[in-house]
Amino acid sequence: MRRALFAAAAAAVFAALSLGAYFALSGFWRTAPAQDAETSEAAFQSEAKYEAETDAVPLEDESTYPVIAAAADEGALSIKDIIRKNKPAVVGVVSSLYRGTTLVGKNTGTGIIMTPDGYIVTNAHVVEDSFDPSVVLYDGREFTASVVGRDARSDLAVLKIEAGALPCAEFGNSDTVEEGDLAVAIGNPMGLELSGTVTAGIISAVNRDLTINDRIMTLIQTDASINPGNSGGPLINQYGKVIGINSVKVASSDTEGLGFAIPINTAKPIIDDLIDTGYVKNRPVIGISGHDISKSAADFYGMPQGVYVDYVSPSGYALEAGLKEGDVITAINGKAVYGMSELNFEKERFRAGDEVTIDVWRAGITIKISVRLAMEQNG
Repeated sequence: MRRALFAAAAAAVFAALSLGAYFALSGFWRTAPAQDAETSEAAFQSEAKYEAETDAVPLEDESTYPVIAAAADEGALSIKDIIRKNKPAVVGVVSSLYRGTTLVGKNTGTGIIMTPDGYIVTNAHVVEDSFDPSVVLYDGREFTASVVGRDARSDLAVLKIEAGALPCAEFGNSDTVEEGDLAVAIGNPMGLELSGTVTAGIISAVNRDLTINDRIMTLIQTDASINPGNSGGPLINQYGKVIGINSVKVASSDTEGLGFAIPINTAKPIIDDLIDTGYVKNRPVIGISGHDISKSAADFYGMPQGVYVDYVSPSGYALEAGLKEGDVITAINGKAVYGMSELNFEKERFRAGDEVTIDVWRAGITIKISVRLAMEQNG
């Protein structure tokens, strides 16, 4: 009897526990799907939002890279489109280098076709000491070029070939260039064997002042690779327009990702003058030559920093105005100068024929001399 009662009680307990477990489990599984659906829906929406934000342009799309640099720029081109637009207008320039009548080597650079009838811009140093530069077009045709004009100061030169219906580059506005803009360079690094090489990067800095041969040049800085042979080639913006002329003359062999280009707005008036006259018009000169006085030399000799006048042209306005050898120029129109680069930079804000006031230290006394600027006869 006891065993029967015990067995019945045990069965009842087991049934109760089983029923409770059933209802508990049933409640769990009835509520769990709702929670999972809500969580899954949120996760799906989050994932979709992430994909929409990050995968708007598929990785295999050719426009992915330029979108990174110029996503918000209406009218921006892909790098492939920039290449298609500009590469036919980029040429190789080969110069024969002579010492006297002896051929001593070849110099290779890059040029940009400016007009359909064959005007080409390149760097002046590419055609330095060259009598018969040749131009190699994108399609492989080769022409002998004439040097229309060359300006060593700006490192610009204009060539002309006798050809017609040539593809030419479109020039942009370098004054609107900003840091972070897309920058594409096309050229012939290391010679024509690598002609048409394309590199891309960004604009690293604008209005970068560098001193080259005692002159301050204001340049565009880029991290697009610019190597020997790229000189004279185009630096192109995201719209496929040339905004600079690359120059390896101002590059450093000790650094990487550091290239410079002459802003096209700086180059345009010089190019126009070279085409019109063969030289840069109305470029001012004082009519002196001199050298820098360093701070240590100034302290040692008891004189100010500035430009020590070594020579005064006998036929210039400077001599008439009273400038003398041994004078130290310390300012021009109130702007302090500490060397030839600053003097040239301030002077070139003016035009030939303008009159400027020069501060001169002479034998312990500072005097002011008014000098009319003469016109430089050639570049």
